[in-house]
Amino acid sequence: MMRLILCLLFAFTALSSQAELLRYNNSYQGIIVGQSTLADTMQLHGEPLKVNKTLDNATYFYSGFNINISDYKSTIVSIAITDPNYVDINDMKVGFPVEILVTKFHALIDRDGYYVDKNNGIIYWLRNGVVTTIALASELNF
Repeated sequence: MMRLILCLLFAFTALSSQAELLRYNNSYQGIIVGQSTLADTMQLHGEPLKVNKTLDNATYFYSGFNINISDYKSTIVSIAITDPNYVDINDMKVGFPVEILVTKFHALIDRDGYYVDKNNGIIYWLRNGVVTTIALASELNF
């Protein structure tokens, strides 16, 4: 699942001459995407519980969230939040049913997919009709 999230986030952020690159300053518990670094995160939250490194990025796992850093940037490119107490700018939470997203955004949404809030740089991941992860992106390409 995490690998899929990373792949899609990087697909959204891949540079294209025809796409519009949008940048965001979303934050979670003192971490600001596109600005904060791993050192900033460790100063606020300590050592990660787990680290998963690949050829071009690394994911640092903490309780209730993880951060993603790519090799081409030193700052955090996304924060994937699974904390059920977190409420985002759209008043959405992990555990909310897909119907709330449908009502809020007036969109058709797959029960086992994702929905991108282009205005706020938020990606809602869904499984079995429920929001499982709220991902805050630093950049998205449209």
